[in-house]
Amino acid sequence: MLDPERLAARAREIARSTGHRLLLWAVPLAVVLLVVAVPNLPGRWNTDTAVMVEQMRAHSYDDIWAPFITWLWQPFFALGFGAAWLMCAQAVVLTLSIGMILRRGGVSLRWARVWTVLLVLNPIIYAATISVMRDTWFLCALLTAIAIAMGPRTRAHGVQFGIAAVLAVASRQNAIAAVAVVIGWMFVRWWPHSVRWKHYARAAVAALCASAAIVVALSVWSAAVGVKSEHPETALFVGDLDEMSTRVGVNLMPADVVDPPLTMDEFRSSSIYALDTLWFYGRRASLRQPAAIHAEIRSAWRHAVVDHPVVYFHGRWKLFTRQIGWSGPPRIAYFPEYLGGPRSPVPVFPSWAARASGYLAHFTDDGWYGTGGWAHRAWLWWAASGALAAWWVARGRRRWHHDLVPMVFLAITAHLGALMFVAPHAQYRFVEAAIVLAQIALVCGGWQWWSQRRNPVAETATGSTIEAEAATTATHEPASPAMTPAATTSTTADD
Repeated sequence: MLDPERLAARAREIARSTGHRLLLWAVPLAVVLLVVAVPNLPGRWNTDTAVMVEQMRAHSYDDIWAPFITWLWQPFFALGFGAAWLMCAQAVVLTLSIGMILRRGGVSLRWARVWTVLLVLNPIIYAATISVMRDTWFLCALLTAIAIAMGPRTRAHGVQFGIAAVLAVASRQNAIAAVAVVIGWMFVRWWPHSVRWKHYARAAVAALCASAAIVVALSVWSAAVGVKSEHPETALFVGDLDEMSTRVGVNLMPADVVDPPLTMDEFRSSSIYALDTLWFYGRRASLRQPAAIHAEIRSAWRHAVVDHPVVYFHGRWKLFTRQIGWSGPPRIAYFPEYLGGPRSPVPVFPSWAARASGYLAHFTDDGWYGTGGWAHRAWLWWAASGALAAWWVARGRRRWHHDLVPMVFLAITAHLGALMFVAPHAQYRFVEAAIVLAQIALVCGGWQWWSQRRNPVAETATGSTIEAEAATTATHEPASPAMTPAATTSTTADD
């Protein structure tokens, strides 16, 4: 029988530890809010966010602009919690999630707070923090899910992880591959295991089923709420048809889709993959309503891919190399403080916002509208995370599959690989999450390397403990990952 006095004492202990943790992170939060959020109020928008704000005012949603997130935001928006409040909230979530990942990744509390502030102030995460857009919301949800998965296995953490995974998929539908990797990693960490390959297979199947369930649940919600279908995949088909028409020398676009029709000279002038063929956005000609022509474009795309598979894959490879910054600089690495037009926010502090833009411009090639520099080239961070993951596995740790670094490399690989086939054009914001994950993994891996150099005896002892635990689990029922020495030490240190 449960003792009420013991339960009350435990509740008071949890409250004290929670308050203590919040006080410990009060300084990093204050620095981020004062240095990052306040100078950029009310946040920087792109066209997607402007349309979402209009849809909230009209109580009408479509499936192009993350309708589930817009629907969740709408009641708060009606109460006056607009973009400025949302930017401050996403700054808090990013700060706490990054700090929690670093702590559970083995970084000491003091240095976890320092590195969290440094990571948020670096131009990659700085630009994401001040951008009120669904790519930042995806990043917040993904990092929150990773932080929860690194903690102990409890029912509450399972529910929180599920909510974060749903929000991540709802924010950025074409990034579901990265979310599936994180879900599989959560199952690997939390499920007891014996035979390793069977454990991996079971976790992979569970991750695929969970990802499919999230997609189905969001589809059912869309049908119940009455979300209007605008077929966002039409932009993907149009981009492929544009590129293949240029390479084949024949207009593969269905007749009467574009008004007025494009000539082959216009096709050859540039590529929609690089955001240069602006007819799709209304410069040269206008596309008919996607819902009306979706079936026609999809049929033309299918026949074109079947008839010209080599041309299709060549075009997609061209998109992929531009997307990761290999064949050219990334496009639109950040948004300026004022885009102009009635739908754009006006900075509360124009001079501070201009200084923030100047800081971000130092890391770009053009200094305006953010043609990305070397820091925005995803392939560099991808390679760095791969090298770190290889070193991590080569250390010989028996439980490397529980660690952050290998998972980050797999998540980045899945995310970038999926973008090769589902990205409608090359734009930096699609690969932003991959760069952020790589940066966090490099900090965790660097800290482990430095700790090993400073105290090799402790590292050897830790490795021996893990090997002993692995030997024990070969004949006994394995303990939960939450009860391993590394997890217990991390959780205790957090308290």
